[in-house]
Amino acid sequence: MSLKRTSLSDHVVEEIKSRIMRGELREGDRLPSHDLLSKELGVSRTTLREGLKNLALMGILEMKPGRGTHIKALSPSSFMDHLAPTLLMDRATTMELMEARFYVELGTVALACKHANRSDIEAMERFIQEMEGYLQTKQYTRFSDLDLRFHLQMTQASRNRVLEKILDSIRGLLSQLLSEVVLYIPGMAEDGHQYHKQILKAIRNRDPQLGERAIRRHIASVASAAKKYQRLKSS
Repeated sequence: MSLKRTSLSDHVVEEIKSRIMRGELREGDRLPSHDLLSKELGVSRTTLREGLKNLALMGILEMKPGRGTHIKALSPSSFMDHLAPTLLMDRATTMELMEARFYVELGTVALACKHANRSDIEAMERFIQEMEGYLQTKQYTRFSDLDLRFHLQMTQASRNRVLEKILDSIRGLLSQLLSEVVLYIPGMAEDGHQYHKQILKAIRNRDPQLGERAIRRHIASVASAAKKYQRLKSS
């Protein structure tokens, strides 16, 4: 594939995404025919198909034979997940991700201490119990999946939809980072799980100060492990 064709297919990707962000295309909308759309975007049908295929791989489009191409149900993470491998190779970006997570969750835990209901707490308790089982059997990939679900549940318990959307937009990056770090940094999962217990205790006791202390220590621990992992990758 030529560089020119690649850049043109990227143009297709960015233009469709821009139309979605502007509200010109919405969930369920069918795209114009390939002939019409290629003329609108000033690209060949081959280049258009490459761009649409990339959008489908990102989870933004759904292509059905005989039924056309439609906009799928979208979340902020649809626009971020495909960037994860590239971004996480950049040490500075990884640390910025940790900073973003820190400030989001610092506010989240305080609100969760105020608004969490019994259902939220019971869900977090189940995650804690399941994570303990995976630690015992050293199934660290499954542990990291539940780790993220625990934090997403905490964000849901905050009853702040903006914070939920922010965390959702970076969850793909967090998921990949966590799943890699817990495999390569000894003790990282076990340490993190102790912080999960402290966070749950704070939410159960309506103690935002304890929750904030636990989040500070937890994210600092993850950031330290991420730095070690980055050094291992670059050595």
